[in-house]
Amino acid sequence: MKPLRILHCPVEIAGQMWILSKAERDLGHESNSVAYFNHHFEYPCDRNLGLDNCTPQEKKKKIRHFIISILFRYDIFHFHYMHTLNYQNHKDLPLLKLLGKKIIMHCWGDDVRRSEVAGKINPYHRLMGYSKDDKGIIEGLETVSRYADAAIISNHELYDHVKGFFKRTVFVPPALNVGDYEPGYPVTGGEKTPLVVHAPSDKGIKGTEFVLEAVRRLKERLTFEFKLIQGLPHQETIEIVSQADIVIDQLLLGEHGLVTLEAMALGKPVISYIREDLIPRHKDFPIVNGTIENLDEKMEMLLSDPVLRSDLGRRGRAYVEEVHDSRKVAQQLIELYRSL
Repeated sequence: MKPLRILHCPVEIAGQMWILSKAERDLGHESNSVAYFNHHFEYPCDRNLGLDNCTPQEKKKKIRHFIISILFRYDIFHFHYMHTLNYQNHKDLPLLKLLGKKIIMHCWGDDVRRSEVAGKINPYHRLMGYSKDDKGIIEGLETVSRYADAAIISNHELYDHVKGFFKRTVFVPPALNVGDYEPGYPVTGGEKTPLVVHAPSDKGIKGTEFVLEAVRRLKERLTFEFKLIQGLPHQETIEIVSQADIVIDQLLLGEHGLVTLEAMALGKPVISYIREDLIPRHKDFPIVNGTIENLDEKMEMLLSDPVLRSDLGRRGRAYVEEVHDSRKVAQQLIELYRSL
């Protein structure tokens, strides 16, 4: 079959544009990732337009020149985070449709998550301090869904937020370059003091205040070290997580984050909250499902059982190799593109 020509843009989410485009190239397709802005975690991309410090006029000019340069180079436009080529609006979509381009919108989280919906399905929603303009999100979904051939969610929790908008919604798991993660399984013997790590990108969604409270209580009777990672470049964060014995991800959203998968790739046991109704969609998912009510109990269970920590670490690594390897995920995308 003829190789596909794919563009990923314009917002980098946890390195996913770069990972997916590279994997698609490895499968023999022309695929590039273009970010419009620098990411504070310093994720790589094939090209960055560097719009961060531009005036509004400069941004418009750079975006216009970029659109002209790529309009006929790609056949498949894989957009991320509810932004398209124009970035501030979706006025480019009718033109792309007129030219016969295939349009995919990859939804990642806050771009489509609505407070009204979350309040009905997530018992911890009110604790996240979450306030988004539902009206603006709905308007964006209505506009994009008129032109998109398909929407992708990489988080089961998002389905209720996009349901009823797109003609086709597909779940595709987040991707990792698994080979980039050298597993270091927790030791089962010796005198090493266990290290617990929490790396919140958003302290509200991750439930960081509840993590800190649990750590304070447990330190009164258990011996372990704790590191809170904030604001570091991605690679530095990974280096610290690689030293952990236990990783705590997010406790309020009802779905795990990318940190969970990266920790699993590194061979670490993870505590994260999976909403009860979403558990059936996570078949054989080897993490410890923890809530703000039972976090002390789950942490103590892992801290007191090094064999369990090692077992979960090994099972987690095997899981991401099977489900989240970037080439396997990219192959799912290629099949989706060809079906449109």
